[in-house]
Amino acid sequence: SSDNPVPGDVQSFVDLDSTGLLLGSSGTSQTWNYSTVTINGNPLVTSTFVPMSSVPNNFAFPGGTIGIDEGFGNYGVLSNTASKFEYLGYANAVLSNCWMYSDPFKPYSLPFTYGSTSPDTYLLIQSTNTTVGTFTTYGDGTGTLALPTATISNVLKLRYVQYESDTTSTGSILNFTVTMDQFRASVSKFPLIEVQTFTMVVTTGTNVTTTYNKTGRIYSTYYP
Repeated sequence: SSDNPVPGDVQSFVDLDSTGLLLGSSGTSQTWNYSTVTINGNPLVTSTFVPMSSVPNNFAFPGGTIGIDEGFGNYGVLSNTASKFEYLGYANAVLSNCWMYSDPFKPYSLPFTYGSTSPDTYLLIQSTNTTVGTFTTYGDGTGTLALPTATISNVLKLRYVQYESDTTSTGSILNFTVTMDQFRASVSKFPLIEVQTFTMVVTTGTNVTTTYNKTGRIYSTYYP
């Protein structure tokens, strides 16, 4: 919980090219080599954590403890305590543009270490769609992480497994399966690098389409 963000913290990352980008191995005493990852050319993405008093329409989030300014007037709202890290929704200066999870989205309970498991369900009801999902986090590996600018030991790998189903007001159903590895260490409050695979199946009547994607991010603690 000492890694929970506080107002003034800044989180920055750049996107990675997916070529040759793989999920990490599981288990103890692993070596994860991402020293040759390639930046895909997008600019640095930066967000700043702010007190709830700076979040517009903060009264709509009575359990909020901190916000994250994502730019363009949009704020994520979190409830972070010694026992959990949780997202409550998104805030905007226009109240009708705000949305709140009916059942908040909790990436993990705290404390969390290798061998830990944190299961969660979440629910979001909006005028255009209803989203239900499960999110399970595993303490999946420990070891040494090689990045382009540094090699870090005593790294914990979290594996996130997410299943989500969105039903739109037009009757289409979007089913998502996401697996993401995120590497964390005491050198930073924020992840060092993350790799994600993503499958989306869209069903509209009898028409079914499937999309697969792979993405990655490296955080600015060690790059660029």
